[in-house]
Amino acid sequence: MSEDLLALFRKTGALLDGHFVLRSGLHSRQFFQCALLLQHTEIAADVCGRLADKLRAEQYRHFRGDMWLESHLMGARDAAAMESIR
Repeated sequence: MSEDLLALFRKTGALLDGHFVLRSGLHSRQFFQCALLLQHTEIAADVCGRLADKLRAEQYRHFRGDMWLESHLMGARDAAAMESIR
């Protein structure tokens, strides 16, 4: 996570430091209390906007990868069909 995002979580008190036992049983020195972030609507909007941008970019990357995979699978299927005709 970028330092400027961490600074926003710290500014709102949403980044807690200490010793935390997570639901998974793992231990952590830091914990994000997102409800505290959401009390600061302008900062929350900024953080959520950045997250949305990252998700859009990731979705596009996966979409492009799926298109590539589909085109190659279709090519392999068509090649197999042509081979069966011979």
